[in-house]
Amino acid sequence: MKGNILDIPRTYTGIAEWMACMLYAIQFRPRMPMKWYIPSAGIALVVQCLFLVVTDDCPLYLWIPCMIAAAGMMLGLLLLLCDLDFLSGAYTCVRAFVLAEFTASLEWQIHCYLWPLNDGIWWQRYGLLVLVYGGIFLIMTLLERRSSPQRNRLVITGHELLVVVIMGICVFATSNLSFYFKRTPFSGQYTSEIHNIRTFVDLCGVTMLYAYHLQREQALARKEVGAMQRILENQYAQYRMSRDSIEMINRKYHDLKHQIAALRAETDADTRNQWLDEIERDISTYEAQNKTGNTVLDTLLTGKSLYCQKHGIDLTVVANGRPLLRNSTTTPIPLWQITTGSFTPCPSTCTPSTRCGA
Repeated sequence: MKGNILDIPRTYTGIAEWMACMLYAIQFRPRMPMKWYIPSAGIALVVQCLFLVVTDDCPLYLWIPCMIAAAGMMLGLLLLLCDLDFLSGAYTCVRAFVLAEFTASLEWQIHCYLWPLNDGIWWQRYGLLVLVYGGIFLIMTLLERRSSPQRNRLVITGHELLVVVIMGICVFATSNLSFYFKRTPFSGQYTSEIHNIRTFVDLCGVTMLYAYHLQREQALARKEVGAMQRILENQYAQYRMSRDSIEMINRKYHDLKHQIAALRAETDADTRNQWLDEIERDISTYEAQNKTGNTVLDTLLTGKSLYCQKHGIDLTVVANGRPLLRNSTTTPIPLWQITTGSFTPCPSTCTPSTRCGA
């Protein structure tokens, strides 16, 4: 505490980094039981603070590698405690690192404002530490819970991680420019300027990362709602198709019952045989003629065949579905689009005698 007034005590930085990691760690499913979770988190706090204290006297050119190592330790803590993959852990680590930088910077700026000579009483200094750290992390906990409700899994793409890493590097470099390069047009020359630059840039970084995360979560929620809506629409379409098929079968059953009664009353053998041939032809139109080698394609085409029969459309299909067996589970989507686009306009543009081929 007797060093340069611009330098945040390394233990303060270590505590801020650990608290930022724990703020995000409690939002995800733990990787280990609580009897190991809590001791592991406590050991990580000691290691984080000890590393920063030991590297406090390193030359200036080793300061950035030491900060990178500290960020790597934060990433290791998140991956150790949480059930996250590397991309998700790195994404969360960047957000935690920037939040820790802002928290430590704000607390130390207030500290320097209250005690310019660094002569505050110990309980005042530690009371300020608890007040600022506790307030910031409490606010961020509430915001994070609102932005990610009921979600304990995080799936991050490489593109999303790259965006967040670039923002984090820009924020860190800009906020610490006055410490690393003192003679630039963008560096502060006075203590108050340096503190303001560091704190406000870190605050902007926290805001940008939170806004990006919130926008990402909202886009993901809209995507999930859209997918659920499509599932419901497909289920309703299948229900209507099943209902129409049952109605058609019931009508044919009713007609067949009357035809059988008429056949029993018919005494002429030639007329009876003629009626039997007509019944056989009607039944043959409802036989499963779609044998493409792909069960999904057969099901779709059978449903469309019933649709065409209902509207008086003669459907002819020539298809080989076996190559589709090698495709992924997303194959039914383009097949559905193809069949829907091919036959839906027919009732409004075709006559009952029109023939459709696929």
